[in-house]
Amino acid sequence: MDIAKDKIYEVLINTREVDFDRISSLDSTTFTIKGWTVTLVTALIGLAIQQSSKIFLYIGIGVTIFFAIFDFFYRKIQLSHVERVVQIEKYLASEYLSEVDDLNKLFKSFYKNPGKNLIKDYLTTVFLVYLVIVCVLICLLLSPNLFLKHA
Repeated sequence: MDIAKDKIYEVLINTREVDFDRISSLDSTTFTIKGWTVTLVTALIGLAIQQSSKIFLYIGIGVTIFFAIFDFFYRKIQLSHVERVVQIEKYLASEYLSEVDDLNKLFKSFYKNPGKNLIKDYLTTVFLVYLVIVCVLICLLLSPNLFLKHA
């Protein structure tokens, strides 16, 4: 019985470590997506001003929405890994640390109900950056003097 329990423990710890690596990797990926968005939108704003054409700003809004959706799906995948880590930690805490209160606190979940809170899990981490970019683009679209030809 102890051999089977040790094997389960080993598999769970390994799975937890793999999930931590995936969570970290997905953090890097979402940061890269945000960087692509800022770079591309900055280039489109420059083209819009240089060419005196608002079409590039509309393209920028479309690109921002596309990358926001792309980022949302990566965040959703990341939160599924977080949820699995939380479940593993709860199991390990109940199975292996039930009698030691201080150690049990170490394994207490740092993240309750991952993916269930729209504002905390998605709005602040994913959409806030994209919302600011879209607002800047809309302000530029509404700016009457931005596209006047300079002599």
